[in-house]
Amino acid sequence: MRKHKLILNPWAGRGAGGRIRAALLAQIAAHGLQADLDVTEGPRDAIRLARHAAESHDVVVAVGGDGTVHEVVNGLAQAANGGETAALGVIPVGTGDDFAYMIGLARHGVEQAVTRLAAGTPRLVDLGRVNEEYFANEVGVAFSGQANIESRKISAPLGPLVYLIAVFRCLVGYPLPHLRIAWEGGSVERDILLASIANGQRTGGQFWIAPQADIADGQFELVIANAISRLEILRLLPKVMKGTHIYEPPVSVVRSAWVTIDAPVGIPVHADGELLYSHVKHLDFELLPQKLRVIA
Repeated sequence: MRKHKLILNPWAGRGAGGRIRAALLAQIAAHGLQADLDVTEGPRDAIRLARHAAESHDVVVAVGGDGTVHEVVNGLAQAANGGETAALGVIPVGTGDDFAYMIGLARHGVEQAVTRLAAGTPRLVDLGRVNEEYFANEVGVAFSGQANIESRKISAPLGPLVYLIAVFRCLVGYPLPHLRIAWEGGSVERDILLASIANGQRTGGQFWIAPQADIADGQFELVIANAISRLEILRLLPKVMKGTHIYEPPVSVVRSAWVTIDAPVGIPVHADGELLYSHVKHLDFELLPQKLRVIA
């Protein structure tokens, strides 16, 4: 029987993580799973817990949102030291739950997710790394990084609407930076609205930033949007929510296993919905194929 470690973030989903604890444990018992539970005490704590759990458990389960998944993945990757990670399970109770969606789980679907843990089989998917940080789904640079900062100022439990409000706040005065972006086979240097380095297709619970991405194809989808007016951003926004923005002239998409970004003035960056940098000038991205083991 597989031994599971549950790592629960009680603050995930504006407190939803703490509220589902009893229901989660009841489902674990009902499915006869061998599992024990750790509760995170603060930011980055899930990295430590996952790193230790990887040494003694068959499956390490992130109970929370994309941020919790991000931290657990970093702990598992650190423990793997360049090899394939221990198996990752996900109980999605966050605001966006984008990675969970990519592996077929519904937001706040505790019963479905526990059933998956009991009956699912491990598969290998790709893992991203930016500088010294690992990521499972997507990294957003410039405008989307600033939107992440703005979303953290909103405490109301509004679900993915939080990210949409944050986008509108960024329209007020975020200056669009001049970046140099290079990838396998090409480069650009110009004013940029945003760049997305995507392993998965969706971010923010509703933005299909890289609709053609595949978490197991050995390539990033690099989505670049040139600097455009605020009015043009508003016109483009509904298309991002449908995934059709990639056919618009200001947007280009390339595939590469590596990307570098240089920003002379420094830019905000989020990874899997977690603020990684508020002001960084250099980023190195590497795609690590078939290194993340997930229960799917």
